[in-house]
Amino acid sequence: MLASSTWLQALPLVGWPGLARSTLASLLPAEGHPRQALVLDRRFVRPLRALGHTVLLPAPEVGQSELGKVDLVCATLLGGDLIAALRQYAGWLTSGGMIVARGPVRERQRLGAAFLHAGLVDIRQARSGRGYLTAGVVP
Repeated sequence: MLASSTWLQALPLVGWPGLARSTLASLLPAEGHPRQALVLDRRFVRPLRALGHTVLLPAPEVGQSELGKVDLVCATLLGGDLIAALRQYAGWLTSGGMIVARGPVRERQRLGAAFLHAGLVDIRQARSGRGYLTAGVVP
């Protein structure tokens, strides 16, 4: 049901280095309980595992409905209809779940606005290398 390492290697590269664990930790709640994270960008895998979270890497042929609800969705958002993508991700989350999205510096304001318009709350942003991480909570 979960992806093999060959599928993980097939993910497209965006050109940014990996994420800093401390940056990701600053956006996640401090209560410290491990979360089940659906990861759509492989750069989130190592820092999430280091923070003690369970990482799910869906294979392309596995539908989200087969995985069930998760606590955290991590993805890279570049262009397109950001609001529709965020609403789709929010549907995969349990109540109080979080979306953490990665985007380039030039899209920081647009990403923040998309999180607001998608109905997410407690939106925070943090610089991560050459990009920004934006996090929001599903009410």
